[in-house]
Amino acid sequence: MAQAGLWSHRTVLRADLSNVADARQFVEQRLLEHDLVFLVEDVVLAASELATIAIPDAPGEVTLTLVGIEDAVVLTVRPGPPPSAPQRAARTRRHASMTESAARGLAVVSLVSRECGVNVDADGVESVWASFDAGVEPRPQ
Repeated sequence: MAQAGLWSHRTVLRADLSNVADARQFVEQRLLEHDLVFLVEDVVLAASELATIAIPDAPGEVTLTLVGIEDAVVLTVRPGPPPSAPQRAARTRRHASMTESAARGLAVVSLVSRECGVNVDADGVESVWASFDAGVEPRPQ
């Protein structure tokens, strides 16, 4: 049985749509490091969509964070640099008023994830996230 365990990886990419491929590669490599090959396809798709949502509003860079928590993997994409400790503590969930394109991207992510949404930090920066079941590898059919 594969489990996500407790781990965290972060990368900062230049806010350019050409770097969406780097986001996909980052996610794939980290999941393979943790023997979560069965999640690669879905989480890579989500990384592509979430990065595409975040990059147009990013002030120069985006931060991708991939975290393994017990039986889940959580991917977060945030415009700008990594948040400070007070910003992480003040994070809240909400439904954002998004562009039509961003809403379509989140709709795609919702099809492959456990759940997804938007967080707003204390400084008002919106990050997009998705969580994935990682407790048990699905059986081949």
